[in-house]
Amino acid sequence: LAQAIFSRSHRLLVGVYFRMARPRLLWLSLLLLQLVPISEADEAIWSLRMRPDGSYPHPSDKPVRFTFAPQANVHGVEVQRFRISVYSFDANHLVSQRDFSGPTPSTFMSLEPGRYRWALRWWSASGAESEESESEVLVAPAPAVWDGVPWLGSSAANEFKAEVNLGRAASQRVELMVSTLGFGYVTISGKEISKDILSYAGWTNTEKRVLYRSYDVTSHLNSSAGGVILVRLGCGYRCDPANRFPAYKDHGNPPRDSIPKIFRLQLRVGDALAFHSGSSGWLARRGPTVQDSVYGGEIFAPRAATSWEFAQPLPTDWGPSGIMVPANFPGVQITRVDTPISIAEPAPGVHVVDFGSNVAGVCRISVPNAATISMKHGELLQHVHLPDLKSPDPGRVYFGNLRSAEANDTLVLDGPVTDWWPRFTYHGFRYVEVYGYPGKLSQQSISRLMFHTVVEDKASANFSDEVLQAIHEGSKGSQRSNLMQLPTDCPQRDERLGWMGDASLSVDSMMLHFDYTSMAEAFVDTMVDEMISGSLPDVVPYQRGGGRPADLSWSAAFL
Repeated sequence: LAQAIFSRSHRLLVGVYFRMARPRLLWLSLLLLQLVPISEADEAIWSLRMRPDGSYPHPSDKPVRFTFAPQANVHGVEVQRFRISVYSFDANHLVSQRDFSGPTPSTFMSLEPGRYRWALRWWSASGAESEESESEVLVAPAPAVWDGVPWLGSSAANEFKAEVNLGRAASQRVELMVSTLGFGYVTISGKEISKDILSYAGWTNTEKRVLYRSYDVTSHLNSSAGGVILVRLGCGYRCDPANRFPAYKDHGNPPRDSIPKIFRLQLRVGDALAFHSGSSGWLARRGPTVQDSVYGGEIFAPRAATSWEFAQPLPTDWGPSGIMVPANFPGVQITRVDTPISIAEPAPGVHVVDFGSNVAGVCRISVPNAATISMKHGELLQHVHLPDLKSPDPGRVYFGNLRSAEANDTLVLDGPVTDWWPRFTYHGFRYVEVYGYPGKLSQQSISRLMFHTVVEDKASANFSDEVLQAIHEGSKGSQRSNLMQLPTDCPQRDERLGWMGDASLSVDSMMLHFDYTSMAEAFVDTMVDEMISGSLPDVVPYQRGGGRPADLSWSAAFL
């Protein structure tokens, strides 16, 4: 059973690679969590998990919910009262301070838009007093803050840059608000603005809502010399070389949003707009990523990059028609780096890399000299009884379950490269076949970056029985691999969609495993976006796959 879980763990419902509905495994994991004995702890100072933490903005039209909990399992401590103090982030003056009574460590407060620091102190029923703990809270401005800020993009370019000198005082804070469609990321003077990857905009019906994120980039910009802002864009869910995602366009007549790779950003000094995607000075080019696909992978060829030219602005009012909304859930981040457990060479010029577990992510590789290298990702090795293999080679990787997904990343290099990894795709895999590597591929030259939406663990369990432990860990690992800005069904084949039935059957377990509330709320918002006269599709966002109206069991996720 444990082996089945680890080899098939990439269906959101654990072990459902054969489309056999096995939610019992998740329910068993859920039950096991409830049976775990939690050791009691003395009433002492805890290390607290505080929410919000400033990692994503809170809507300005709703009160902010402040919560806290111990980082470790603690039983038997009753909170009698707690105090929340809110300070302005820049001036550090006290904005609000309130005491709350009762055992529930949660309350709501209304705040004006801006970034704040908040502090917490609590007292237990027996008189124990905590040290003061601190966190941040970011309240987004009203959507009107985007008025006059245009989108920028081009069918012929996937990289944009501009020199920025804001002429600010050293003490002034700079906030970057940005949305990238489909995938994309931003650097300032060569430094990434965040650990968030894939996209700052998530995946929504952009005719209804477009998500953005906010980052404090004060330290990225020299107060006197400024810096260079660089935006790199990929297809994401808006285009695909094999047309598995149809060429994106809105339903306007005529369409106003038919360029897949676009972005919208603004830099604000204090409360003032200082620079944006419509400012003068933007340059554009086709960068070294010459092709990218969620399903197909990425082709990286530095020689193919074109020279920089002045970017052409889009027509007035061009871009998604949806309202700009702050993303209210964590982004996707790298959470683990894995070293291969073995590297074999079953044929000349072919290396088979085994990372020992099946997760979602990409490979990072260093190459010593010029070469053309491909990395094709799979979940298991070839073996007998696979219906599409007449003569399986147990030393090679099986790719038949990927269907049309190539899951192949290619580098066309004129010289050495260090620690390269694809930015506009991801794969579900344990094994990688590497073709064309110059010389012998070593463990020091290749690693795996595991990533997912960074929902924090909320429960853990340790069992003396290794099968029960495997069920628990397999359930959590499967779910992590399918948290890619929304809950998906699988990370390896040509699907990776927001199937509501999968999410519905798993939500109870995910709510126990992770701090999943904000991500679940965002998924429900996406369902609302796709509702037409009370009808829901099987998949949200409804871009490909499924039908409308949905199967009853799938649309029941909304309830």
